[in-house]
Amino acid sequence: MMVSMMTSRSRPYKPHALFDYLHEACELKSDAELSRALGVAPATVSRIRSGVYKVTADIILTIHKQTGLSVEEIESLIGENQ
Repeated sequence: MMVSMMTSRSRPYKPHALFDYLHEACELKSDAELSRALGVAPATVSRIRSGVYKVTADIILTIHKQTGLSVEEIESLIGENQ
């Protein structure tokens, strides 16, 4: 599931923007599909999206390994103050 990154500017911390990007780039229809693709529990995706959990280094590394996005690209999508 390799994806290419569009240029993104820094913005406030919005982890849901990363998930929205992955949905579109990887043609996923739901957070359940995203959680399966990343190998994490659906509740983890839900809690990150809602702001209960922060995006951890483990999640960033998993997204990098699964998509080919660089850590910098992932952090740019998440925004600042991660």
